[in-house]
Amino acid sequence: FAGLHIDPRVIGQKNSLIQGDHIRRKNGCIVNTGAKLSRDEIRRRVAENKDQYELTEEEWTAIELPLPEDAKKSEKIRLELELKNVQRQIAMLRKSGGKKNAETDSVDSPKTEQEDDDREDFIEDQPMGKRARIEA
Repeated sequence: FAGLHIDPRVIGQKNSLIQGDHIRRKNGCIVNTGAKLSRDEIRRRVAENKDQYELTEEEWTAIELPLPEDAKKSEKIRLELELKNVQRQIAMLRKSGGKKNAETDSVDSPKTEQEDDDREDFIEDQPMGKRARIEA
């Protein structure tokens, strides 16, 4: 928030060593328990921290952040698979004249090999640990 380019591990390591009754932590981070800082005090601290901890421009420009998972794309693929399944069920109903019987159970139709292949391809394309849930 202060426009500093720092290595958070260095600051975290230093702060983890600070102990005492006067230190208040929330979620493992030190929080301010004193009065609100003045503008001049904030500027002084930012300048001090910049001198002590800021990375060089070459270091922070070389950092490449990972792209977040495209949840919309995986949801779209899941919905397309569901749409294909529903369209297949409708086609089976039309073919059988709209009658339900043991061979053309429209709700719980057995999965085809093509659908299994589509599902496996979809699952393989998803990153580990963040796979979209596919209803059977």
